[in-house]
Amino acid sequence: MKNILHIIAAGVVFSLLVACSEKLGTEPGNDPTPKATIYQYAPGEGYNSDEDVVVRFVSNGKVEKLFYLVEPADEKESFINENGEAEYAKKVLSEGLEVPSAELKSYNDTLTGLAGTYAVTAAAVSGGETILSESVFYGLSWSTLSSGTYTFKVLSDMGLAPAQTEFQVCDTDPNLYRFKDVFKPGYSLKIVALPEYTKTDDYGTYTFCRVPVQDTGFTYGDYGAIGVRDIGYWQGDASYVTDGGFESCYYTDGPEKGNLYIYVQYYVSAGNLGYNYDSYVPDVE
Repeated sequence: MKNILHIIAAGVVFSLLVACSEKLGTEPGNDPTPKATIYQYAPGEGYNSDEDVVVRFVSNGKVEKLFYLVEPADEKESFINENGEAEYAKKVLSEGLEVPSAELKSYNDTLTGLAGTYAVTAAAVSGGETILSESVFYGLSWSTLSSGTYTFKVLSDMGLAPAQTEFQVCDTDPNLYRFKDVFKPGYSLKIVALPEYTKTDDYGTYTFCRVPVQDTGFTYGDYGAIGVRDIGYWQGDASYVTDGGFESCYYTDGPEKGNLYIYVQYYVSAGNLGYNYDSYVPDVE
């Protein structure tokens, strides 16, 4: 009987400890230290998801003030290596933005133009105590290879004129390219080169490419958003774009060096709008 009572007593104590633990950080005034959690969300219409992000700062009940600083991650790392984390906390307090007191519980900010790796650091303050938290955003940075004209086929039949654009390569992935803002501002067309698939014809040496599923930013009547993808993604079979006659190619040498021929399908949720070659020709230098 004593053993049973001991077990029951231990269970009650354990339950109380668990209950107390679960309340910490969830009830105002019951938090051990100030803390802010940072969440990231994709931006909405008109933003560039490669470089823009929505951050949400959610503070616990202990936070009296909240500051945040956004800067390249390597600059933050260099500062801490030279001066220490305590000094970096002071930097966030002195150089960062302060969250309005009425919005401490949950505050959103849209950060733009973050090409590269950026650290978003929050400093949660309570009395003389400051606790840092961090979220890292990996923005894509690009280098322009050429400027030129992108000509649509399917979309031209729907009234879209050729677009002046920049053909760019990702600074961190040499096989990732894009036609910057080719559809409209904030809506680029990305392609992925397949260096293992390279051929030569009378026009030069070319590399096959894939076109992942993407949003064009356009809509088609009541059918909603127009998407774009290569035939392999449409059919669920990569062989369509490597040996099935629906290849996209990037000429890297020869008479047509710099030209691209992109075989894509445009579609809405209800079905196919058409498929054909789009093309890109760089300006003559």
